[in-house]
Amino acid sequence: MRKKKQTYSLTAKERKQQRMRAAQKNAPVSNMSAAENGAAQGENAPAAAKKRLWIPITGIILALVIILTAVLLLVLVPLYSSQSKYPRAVIELEDGRKLTLTIWEEECPIAASNFIFLAKIGFFTYSQGDSKGSLFYDVEEAHSFMRFGAYYDYSTNAMRQKQTDFLNGIPRSMMNVVHEGLSYEDNRTENYKFGYRLYKDNGTEKDRYREKYVISFNNNEAGDFVINMQEGNSSNFIDKSGNPLKNALVAFGQFEDEASQKVLDEIFALPKEENSGLSQAVGTYPKIRIKRITFRNLSKKKWKNFEFISYMLTALDGKSAISGWRNA
Repeated sequence: MRKKKQTYSLTAKERKQQRMRAAQKNAPVSNMSAAENGAAQGENAPAAAKKRLWIPITGIILALVIILTAVLLLVLVPLYSSQSKYPRAVIELEDGRKLTLTIWEEECPIAASNFIFLAKIGFFTYSQGDSKGSLFYDVEEAHSFMRFGAYYDYSTNAMRQKQTDFLNGIPRSMMNVVHEGLSYEDNRTENYKFGYRLYKDNGTEKDRYREKYVISFNNNEAGDFVINMQEGNSSNFIDKSGNPLKNALVAFGQFEDEASQKVLDEIFALPKEENSGLSQAVGTYPKIRIKRITFRNLSKKKWKNFEFISYMLTALDGKSAISGWRNA
C-alpha cells in the first residue's frame, strides 16, 4: 500500500525556525553574549580567590592556636605547681645561675621560718663596701655536703654577724618583740649572734637531711645551712673540728628540679681551695656567692607583719624557742 504523502501548512523554512525556537526554549538559559559571559566570570573571580585564600589562613590560625596553647602550658604548669602549699625560694647566684628550693614550712615551721627570715633581712645577700653575698664553702667530697650562710669570704672576720652596719640596718618591724619588751635591743654588737639555739621541729621531714639535695640548718648555729650531696649520707656529717654534725641538722627543704640539681652538682665539682682561710673548710675556685633570694607562695598573713622573736616565743606549741637566744 502506498504511503500517503504528509502535507504541511508551514513551509520548510518556517518549520526549521519553529524547531530552533523549541530547542532554545528547552536549553539552559544562557542568552549572554561572549563578552557578557566573560564579564560574569570576572565578577565571580574574587569569590573564588577568597575561597582559595581561606585555606592557608585557616592553616596559619590553627598553627598559632597550637603554638599559643604550648606557650600557655609552659607558663601555667609551673605557675600552678608553685601554688602548692609549699613556698619556694629562688636563689640567684652572682654568675646568673639559679636554684629553686622547695621549703617544707608546714612540716618544719621553725627551721623554715629561720631561713625565710634571714633571707628577708638580707643575711645572705647584703652587699655594701667590701661585703658580698654569702659564700658556698665546706665543699668537701669526703663529707659529701657543702654549706653557705654567715661567711661572705674566706676569712673568720668576714662574717655577717660581725657587720655592725648590717645589724643596724635590720628593719625594726621584723625584729620587734611584742612579748619581751625592749631588753634585747642594745645587743646589736658582735655578741648579737645569729647562733641562737632554736628548738627542733617535730615534723618527720626534719630527719630527711640524709637525702640528696636536701637543705638543713645547723641547730647549733642557725646561720649555717648544709646541703647534702649524697643519697643516704649520714656518717659523713662531721664539722671542721671532727664532731658529728648530723645530730644538730634539721632538714626543711629540697632542691627538687633537675636544673637546680645540675647547678649544685657543678658547684660541688669545682676545683677546691684547700687553704681557704676558714680553718679546715674547703672552698671553691672560682668563688660562688649568692646575689639575690626571692620567694613565691609565702603566706601573706604570716609574713606581712612577721616578727621573728615574737614568733619564736610561741613556736612549737607555745614552748619558748628563744630560751638560748639572749645568751647566744
